[in-house]
Amino acid sequence: MASEPAESNIPQRVKQKAYPAREAGGFVWCYMGPADEMPAFEVPAFAPTPDARVSATKVRVRCNWAQILEGQIDSAHSSSLHSSDMVPAQVDSAKATEANWLRPSTDKAPRFQIERTSYGFRYAAIRRPIMNEATHDYIRTTVYIAPFTALIPPNNVHNVATLLTPESDTSTIFYFIAWNGTDKPGVDVETWRKFNVLQWGVDVDENFNGIRTRENDYLQDRASMKAGNFTGIAGIPNQDIAMWEGMGPIGDRSAERLGASDVAVAAFRRLMVEAARDFQNRKTAIGTTRPRVPHATISSYEGVVPKTVNWRTLGGGSEAPRERVA
Repeated sequence: MASEPAESNIPQRVKQKAYPAREAGGFVWCYMGPADEMPAFEVPAFAPTPDARVSATKVRVRCNWAQILEGQIDSAHSSSLHSSDMVPAQVDSAKATEANWLRPSTDKAPRFQIERTSYGFRYAAIRRPIMNEATHDYIRTTVYIAPFTALIPPNNVHNVATLLTPESDTSTIFYFIAWNGTDKPGVDVETWRKFNVLQWGVDVDENFNGIRTRENDYLQDRASMKAGNFTGIAGIPNQDIAMWEGMGPIGDRSAERLGASDVAVAAFRRLMVEAARDFQNRKTAIGTTRPRVPHATISSYEGVVPKTVNWRTLGGGSEAPRERVA
């Protein structure tokens, strides 16, 4: 305080709170817990190396963060909601083009298997592939890293992740992220935002509010729907946002009837209730138990593999023994 005289004792009596922060993957990460409990900084799973190429969209979603998360970790809805953007094709794995994503299956009712982990869980959606159906499965593994990160099954160009920042109980900042890893070329920021119809200054204003809202029916194109487009809403994330916000600011779960495809949703809810109770009882917070899995080694997976392959050996982040089963 420049106005304080030299003999002032204010600096000895008053301290301004500060928090340690680090940059990684295009985000600023801040630790706000007790100083004597601060762990070593850990890079996020979508930026495992300093040279990882990360492209992100950012948009405000006007609903509770948990119903967004439940949509992100659900691997079944993509076969219906995004069916006009994720198109079945005779390919060996998901392929990204300028217009859409190709996928090697027409199966809209996958089987699910789940694996709980110290950081959350990972699970497989197992579908019939278009080719070699008798001997192979089409596997998509999705990873949930508590509390707000999901790793979505990748394609041949980039890996995919989502990140949530709750602003309040009924408002959330949603990030849809593409990153290249070590074996993919990746995608530049503007191409990624254009593909997802979330370009800043075009589809999203300076405050990150999307121009597609409940009030204007998300600019749904009924003529496009008549021509065969499933939703008539441009952009995969915008289709999701219509579903998330369509449930209301906080969805009424008491009236739900969960089905066989809601395995991940049910697992998320159980996990969050357990984590809240553990925190209340002063137990170790989720994701901080030992031994723990480094986030840089966690990844999702997608591809057509022989039926003899154990999906837990695919991708990264499993805590189960690495083995193949007949």
